Amino acid sequence: MKVPFDQVPAHLRSTYAMIIRTFPERLPDEDYLPLLAVLAESMSQRAVAKTVALCGFDKSYIVVLNDVRGVLYQIPLIMTYVPIACVRST
Repeated sequence: MKVPFDQVPAHLRSTYAMIIRTFPERLPDEDYLPLLAVLAESMSQRAVAKTVALCGFDKSYIVVLNDVRGVLYQIPLIMTYVPIACVRST
């Protein structure tokens, strides 16, 4: 269940508002992990998890936190392999 804006901690309100404006009804599955990756670039893992959990997308804080950590674990692997594939194709 989505938390009313005035109950969101002040330091998370701008991000919360952005997410709710972007995904007013629901967060599509295909956008979930990319959203976590983008938010995690400038927020702590816990802040991302709390913000997304407050948005009411049927994801608990602990599930989102685990998913954020999974995304952050994958980013270095992706960045490692992409340049290698590009070098081999040229």
